[in-house]
This record gives sequence, structure tokens and C-alpha cells, in this order.
Amino acid sequence: MSDDRSIERTARAWLELGPTQAPDHAVEAALRTIDTTSQERDLRIPWRLPTMNPVARTAILASVVIVAVVGGIYLLRPATQSFGGPPPTATAAPTSTPLPASALQAGTYVGPTFQVTDIIASINADTDLTSLERTTLIDELFGIKDKKTWSASIVLRGGQYTQRQTVDGITVIGSAGRYTFPDDQTIDLVETGAQSGTRFAISVVGDSFTLRSLTPPPTALDAFVVRTLFEATFTLAR
Repeated sequence: MSDDRSIERTARAWLELGPTQAPDHAVEAALRTIDTTSQERDLRIPWRLPTMNPVARTAILASVVIVAVVGGIYLLRPATQSFGGPPPTATAAPTSTPLPASALQAGTYVGPTFQVTDIIASINADTDLTSLERTTLIDELFGIKDKKTWSASIVLRGGQYTQRQTVDGITVIGSAGRYTFPDDQTIDLVETGAQSGTRFAISVVGDSFTLRSLTPPPTALDAFVVRTLFEATFTLAR
């Protein structure tokens, strides 16, 4: 029992002092005790945390403290550089902050160019359109029958807008009218001669903007036209 108490007193004194290195005699005593302590258990008994005797508890306590001290020293040491130079530093990805709609510059904004075959496929896949409406869209409103490419653009200048379509390099005016910004997140487009217009949510980022219609379209044909002509990302032409 005197040896057991001696080990326990040594361990407690060491813990109170908070050293960074364990005394050799305490480590040796702990290792001897661990070697002579039985680690067997009956496999028929369900696993549970065993009740330790004082000697085993003291020895394991000393072992745990040794591991903790060594681990702490390892974690607190300066990081080593990787081979070939300093380790790469994480850089934050650049983010674009939306601007108020009133910050939109005057000019011509160009949307993406589409293949005519893709537009026709989209028209034919729209189950809300009638056969007559599909023909009207292809032959008249978009004028893309037997064509190859199509794109839309919007000119904003001094409160007046012009929506244009370019088919195989030939540009025609689709509609024109006035625009206003009711607030920093919306824009109203009112076609010339119309009593009311269409309101869009507008997101301005850099020299581009994206529109999303907030006005319910009266017909499926109108919905397709608005979605195709306006609901896209338009970038200021340089």
C-alpha cells in the first residue's frame, strides 16, 4: 500500500505543479503498474465501464496526463512549412454586391445568343401554348422560321427603353416605351400607347442586370414572350 500511495502522491504533486515533462520515476512506476495490472474480462459479461482499483486508477491517470502533455506540446509547436515553399493561404472568393436599380448605367445591354432550334424546341414543349400560338411565335413574333441564331437586347437611356431582337445578324425593334424605377429592386416597362406596363424585379451587378417578371401575364403566349425576351442576364455592350 505504501508503494501505491507513493505513486499517487507523486502523480498528484506533478499535476499541481503543471510541468511540461513527467518525472522519470513517475513514468516508470506508472508503466510497471500498468504491466502488472490484469486487463482481462469475461466476454460473457456485457460491456460496461469497469470499476477501477486505486492503483490502476492512479497509473492510468498518470498515463493520460503524459499523453495530454505530449499532445499539447505537439499541437502548440509552430507549423512547419511544406516542401517547396510556404503552405497555401486560403483566399476568400470574390463576391459581387447587388447595386440599387438607380445605379444602372444608360446604354445598350445585350442578352445571350440562342440557337433557333433550341427556341423552337422550347416553344413546342410548352403544353400551355396552342398550335396557333406556337406558329405565331415562330413565324411572327420571333421571326425565326428557317433561321439559325437569335438574341435579345435592351437599350435604356433617359427614361426610354427599346427592346430589340437580332436574328442571324439582322436587328429589328420588338417594342419601345418608357421605364421607371419604383424602388431599388424593381423596374417598370410601359410600352408606348399602353395604359399599364410590366413590373420586373431587377438585380444589378456590375455592368449587368437580370430581370424577373412580377406581373402575371394574361396568356400563355404573353408568358413565353416575356420569359424569352426579358428574363435573362443583360450585359452592357462596350
